Amino acid sequence: MQIQIINGTVDLSGETVLSAIDFEITTGGRVGVVGRNGCGKTTLLRVLSGELALSSGEKIVAGKPTVGILRQITFQDDRRTLVEELRGAYRELIAQKEELEQLQSAMETAEDGELIARYTALLERFTRDGGFYF
Repeated sequence: MQIQIINGTVDLSGETVLSAIDFEITTGGRVGVVGRNGCGKTTLLRVLSGELALSSGEKIVAGKPTVGILRQITFQDDRRTLVEELRGAYRELIAQKEELEQLQSAMETAEDGELIARYTALLERFTRDGGFYF
């Protein structure tokens, strides 16, 4: 066990927003929190990260667990789909991948040292930037 909450309650501005929390994350565990708006997902994550304290109950933390929170974001353009918005975060990697494909095609028909050098340098950058993991 790395983080455990036993019979936890969270009050904000005098109102109970979470109650009867019994929660445990084991070593190496990963958790995603999903639910309707206003049900307390962010509040729970704030408690787990230590940003917010329980009003009552017990929180036990073993070791130094890492809690990462992806904050809610708003779309820049509400006409874009979720997939389009998320791809925007990888625009640079997508451009690198397209250029790698173009260079690869060009190298199939020509033996050009400059092409090979550009391809090699771009492939190293693409790999370093996490291009094979997006």
